[in-house]
Amino acid sequence: MDVHRATAQALHARDCEIVVIPDGLHADDGMVFQFGDVAMLERGATLWHTHSPEPMAAVLDGLERAGRPLPDLVMADHGWAGCAGQRGIPRSGSRTATTPRSSSPSPRAPSRSPSRWTTTC
Repeated sequence: MDVHRATAQALHARDCEIVVIPDGLHADDGMVFQFGDVAMLERGATLWHTHSPEPMAAVLDGLERAGRPLPDLVMADHGWAGCAGQRGIPRSGSRTATTPRSSSPSPRAPSRSPSRWTTTC
């Protein structure tokens, strides 16, 4: 979570908007909520690392239901990023963005700097 919070702070410093997710989202028998500009899955008062795409689907569906714009880019890990990519939203996997041993950035990464971001943990 600290990496994603630091990333969100750095994006704010560059005048990027971090998308605020709607309240009341549920996925994978848990609640999806946002803390420190990072969306995460909570189940039983515990934060869960998951490879499931369902939490991101809940976020994107919730934004659409609320009539709010989708992010220009999603910074997420595993299934969360995959779900965004399946919907045509460019994404950056958190390992790509934060560790040198990872694969190269997504080939769908935009050529311009995105202004609306979602960060997830």
